[in-house]
Parts: sequence; C-alpha cells; structure tokens
Amino acid sequence: MAQFTVQDVVQDVAGFINQDRTLPTSTELEAFVGYINNAQEKWEEAYDWDLLKNTSYIADNGGSLNAYFDKVLTHVYDQKTNPQTEYPVIKPEERYNKLETDKYAYVMGNPVAGYTLSVNAASLASLHFDWKARATALATLTQITTCPSKEYLATKAAAIILKSRSDTRFPAMEADAQMILSGLIANQDNNISKRQVGSWTRKAGYVIGEN
Repeated sequence: MAQFTVQDVVQDVAGFINQDRTLPTSTELEAFVGYINNAQEKWEEAYDWDLLKNTSYIADNGGSLNAYFDKVLTHVYDQKTNPQTEYPVIKPEERYNKLETDKYAYVMGNPVAGYTLSVNAASLASLHFDWKARATALATLTQITTCPSKEYLATKAAAIILKSRSDTRFPAMEADAQMILSGLIANQDNNISKRQVGSWTRKAGYVIGEN
C-alpha cells in the first residue's frame, strides 16, 4: 500500500485551491494542515476501517486502554476457557442493574484523560477484545497520513476550504470527495467478502472454477 506524507496532500490541496502545487507558507500552510486533519477525521468517522482495528490482551478485571482508543468493536473474551467466556460490553450506567456475579464489561473515560476497561466477575482470566483506534493527528509535513487515500484527503480538505469561502466550486468538490469515500468503503467490503469466500472454500475443499 502506497504511503503519503502531509506535504504530498498539502501540495494537492494547493493545486485545487490555488491552481498551483507550490507548497504554501506561513498561515496558509498551517490552515491547510488543519483542513487535512478535518478531512482525515471525516474519513475515520465514516466507517470501521480495517486499518484502525486492533486486538488487545489484558489480565483479570481490565485496565488502561491505548492512548488512541476510540471504541470497542467486540465483546471481551476469556481465552483460558473453552468455549471462551464472553463478557458483553455494556454502557457504564447499566452496571447498576447487574448482579455481582454477572459477566460484563464497560469503558469509562474520555479522549483527554484516557479510557479504562473494567471487566466484572473475571478472576485469573486472560482477556482479549477488538477495538477501533483514532487516526493519528497530523502535525508535521513529513508525517505519514493514517488515511490511505491521498486523493480523498486532498479533495475533502479542498471541499471544506471552498465551503468556508462560499466558493461555487464547493458542491462539485464535495461530490467528488463523497464518491472517493464510497469507493474506499466498497473496496474494503469487497476485500472482506473475498476473505470470507476464500475461508469457506478452503474449509469445504472447493476450488473456484473447478467445482
């Protein structure tokens, strides 16, 4: 997968906005980087991207979560048991309606102070769960973007700029950005489908095109 720096995206944004890919300077450069961050946040929020999915392993009743934690994607499971014991993740306020022996988990905290995961009725457990990370904030020109599409970041950032300026080019630029985003989502869905089909055919002993 190709990687791109913030500078690569800034120059593309400048090409859209200024009709010149020369790297902006001073306040304009700072503003462009800010708009690119906004575009990356829009990408992050649009879907549960594979690139942002992680698995964490914790012991006993939980603990502090990764600094870039966004949300839990699965229940919490104890891999020491067979079948694995499941701890459904609930809203923190729902724990008051649970029994002391009920098996459940919940997340507390915020992006500033950080998040913690608490698991109830877990003793000497080996726990794991999947979670979604936040995209890394972009601050320097040499930084690699988390979003894998330079085209989307540049187009969406340009659309945000044009909207802020009440520029008549905004609707067309925004439509282009949404089309690119839809393509990214479709590509991930297609990849997931291919993995699922491949897994099924291997288990069933089929070879596509021969059976």
